[in-house]
Amino acid sequence: MPLTVDPPGRTPRSLVSVSVLRAIAIPLSVGLTLLNRPDAAAGQSFRDTSDHWGGDCISQLAAENALNGYPDGSFRPNHPVTRAEFAVLMLNSFPDVRPRYQDEPEFRDLSTDHWAYSSIQTAYRKGIFVGYPDQTFRADQSITRIEALAILSTLIRRPDHQRYRERGLAIPPNPQQVLAEMVQDAQETPDWAQEAAAAAAASFLIVDYPNGRHLRPQAASTRAEIAAFLCQSRDWHGLVPLAAVAGNQHFSGHPGLAIVQEATIRGQAAWFDRQRERVVRPVPPAGWQVQELGDLAEDRVAALFEDESGTRRWGYFDHEGQLAIAPEFSSAAEFSEGLAAISQQDQYGFIDATGQLVIPAQFEAVQPFHDGRAAVRVQGQWGFIDRSGEEVIAPQFVAVSPFSEGLARIEARPSGKSHYGFIDRSARAVIAARFKEARSFSEGLAAVCLEIPETGRERCGYINPQGDWVIEGTLGIGGDFSSGVAAIRRLERGSHVEFGYSDRNGDWEITSESLTQELGGVARDLGTFVDGFASLRVGENAGVIDRQGRLVVPLKFSAIGEMAQGYARVHYGGVWVSYVGGYDHSAMPFYETNLESGRWGYIKLPD
Repeated sequence: MPLTVDPPGRTPRSLVSVSVLRAIAIPLSVGLTLLNRPDAAAGQSFRDTSDHWGGDCISQLAAENALNGYPDGSFRPNHPVTRAEFAVLMLNSFPDVRPRYQDEPEFRDLSTDHWAYSSIQTAYRKGIFVGYPDQTFRADQSITRIEALAILSTLIRRPDHQRYRERGLAIPPNPQQVLAEMVQDAQETPDWAQEAAAAAAASFLIVDYPNGRHLRPQAASTRAEIAAFLCQSRDWHGLVPLAAVAGNQHFSGHPGLAIVQEATIRGQAAWFDRQRERVVRPVPPAGWQVQELGDLAEDRVAALFEDESGTRRWGYFDHEGQLAIAPEFSSAAEFSEGLAAISQQDQYGFIDATGQLVIPAQFEAVQPFHDGRAAVRVQGQWGFIDRSGEEVIAPQFVAVSPFSEGLARIEARPSGKSHYGFIDRSARAVIAARFKEARSFSEGLAAVCLEIPETGRERCGYINPQGDWVIEGTLGIGGDFSSGVAAIRRLERGSHVEFGYSDRNGDWEITSESLTQELGGVARDLGTFVDGFASLRVGENAGVIDRQGRLVVPLKFSAIGEMAQGYARVHYGGVWVSYVGGYDHSAMPFYETNLESGRWGYIKLPD
């Protein structure tokens, strides 16, 4: 394989490496049309793929006229793909790639009567293809797996990434480590392909049937493997056996989890029952398809439906997957205390579990019911109603939070600045709106920060429902209490910043020293404990600790989602990419981050 001819460092890490384009001497793009040769017959079913591991993927691509078979009705899934065939595939897949070069290539081994001559010429001018240093193209040579994966990782086009990169997958900051965690033969990857292979791995493009544990970089790519790479590149991850996709070994092997994961990434509807023992596959009403699902709450799952005309409406399934409330709402929230917020014509109200509109859609905005009260907005101000829809606290606040432990946080702006306080269920201001920041009450305490005008400093800590300080001296607003502890930061010994979990008396239960020793690095983004577990991060990696501060889920995930019923939803392989999100009033850029690549799945938490 030729070495790169571009100078090192020419392209920033967050962008597609042009050096890879010129190094691998193959078409760098991703496509949807396979082997569009003159003798290929389109639109046929294939007699040799029904029992093949790649059959579902091949059938889906064929159904969209994205690939062709042979005149004898076969697909020949195990036959290798040549570089010429791949050149045609790339051109048909990316007709919008603009020409880069005006000169004509002169490949000494490519005659003008070769069936793909014109396509190879065009691919060269578009910068998709280059030849080898000896001026050969090797059109009839099989394309290797690493070459094909490098192609896909370099020129995949994702619409949601257009703001900061036109094409290509994000390159992980530690490509060798990513590959080593994905495949067992990572050391066989040639130097020129390390970054491209890591990007492909992070996006779950590597398919190795049957167990997904090897890259096999120098092996010839078969037609079935190319189809599998394409399905993965289109996020059709359920069409290839999950076990054959490198990276899925980092998720739980629970059969139900695999079913839910497969259904979700196929765009189908499925969820677990409460005990995580059974997968529910709901059946939408005739003429509708499910586009989005909420979470199971009070035996109801909100669902966004779309009919054949493109009309979208929200309705609900019951916990068994049967339609409980027909799709008729512009938006729908989860049920809480027997009622759910819905909208009709930009007005919000509440329905009961049968779908009856018990509180008419008449509000500008609403919040879920908590403690028998729901916050509603009328003419820009917030108040509260009871379950019958009767106004119990007149709209008068700039903003509010739901009632928690008998108190609701309110926001006031008497002098243009936001101040927070708390009211009880009778609207009595039990704690005056004097705090710069405040969180809702949890386990009898609320995190607050008070600005001291005389010094310009902050006084932060926790107060009780009477407004008395219980814990003082935290740096900034602390987390919510759960399982008897809350995540805080505090100065110790005058200037040393400690972070960890404090009890209700302000004493450390999990110290920063113990966390650093356990994690091997400085923890950040300390999460709230849920059922005895909390997420946190070290650098860009997330893991989970137990109530004793022991690391029970390794620091290898890019994000941790909900934790419930003994399982955690996790994101593996993601790359955090920074980009300019806009400019402030002084024309200075501000930066945003986006999580690219990777895949969501489930892991089982320790018993």
